[in-house]
Amino acid sequence: EEGKLQSLQAGVALKRIIGDESVTFFASPYNSCKQTFAYVAGSFQNKNACQYVEDPRLRNQDFGDWHLRQAPEKMEEFK
Repeated sequence: EEGKLQSLQAGVALKRIIGDESVTFFASPYNSCKQTFAYVAGSFQNKNACQYVEDPRLRNQDFGDWHLRQAPEKMEEFK
């Protein structure tokens, strides 16, 4: 819920900055990014002026589902 609220607030802030101009968001193809875009885009009344382009180069690093505190130890195993 906190992430949803942050996305909605970001959408409102971006809409204030962008106004009625069109905008294109480039994001990862992961579902979490698509969901975030949906919340952000909700602030734009003209849906045609707000586009979403998936770019797989923007996806999260593929280290698996390690917790941040475990990642350094895991990375040592692969050196």
